[in-house]
Amino acid sequence: MATGYKSAAVVDKGGNQIFLLQVDPDTYAAATLTVDTYLFNLGNISESTVDQTASLSEYKAEDGETINTSYEYSRKTTGTLMQSDADLINLLGDTVKGKTYLEGKYTGYVNSTYQWHFKIVKVTPQFSVKRPGGATSMPYESVGVKLKSTATFAATTMTGIAAGLTLSNFPTTTLTIGVSKSYEIQEV
Repeated sequence: MATGYKSAAVVDKGGNQIFLLQVDPDTYAAATLTVDTYLFNLGNISESTVDQTASLSEYKAEDGETINTSYEYSRKTTGTLMQSDADLINLLGDTVKGKTYLEGKYTGYVNSTYQWHFKIVKVTPQFSVKRPGGATSMPYESVGVKLKSTATFAATTMTGIAAGLTLSNFPTTTLTIGVSKSYEIQEV
């Protein structure tokens, strides 16, 4: 399998990018940085959203007064990938099933810095191929995992990701994703 940026597989304009690194589902330890086995560049994105939503639960007494409230959070990345070659279809339709990943998404040049959004995710196994219009037909969706413990990726791992996927303007310092947020934004 050879995923990654392929200019010949892009039909329209380029966009930001997403990569996935397989991790242990319990310890979040990174797999070997082997490109197209455990480390994947999903190529350009025609559109995307990274969001966190909160669901409020209110606990009321008999008199209708709210006694307590709590929130449940959902972290999700959605987008439309611009490539739809067999390698990407196989990755998103089958390889991701039951696996946990560190997702890195370049969200753009913001406030004079290059911004990257990281979280531990499960990827929705799906694909859609449409012709014409292939550059706007491949769906991507991931759901952030509520962390059981802090996920830490050493600077050597981050440097290895950048080198393996030929990423520029990428943070190569230690990445720490805390339990409370379950995501991390780094700017370089």
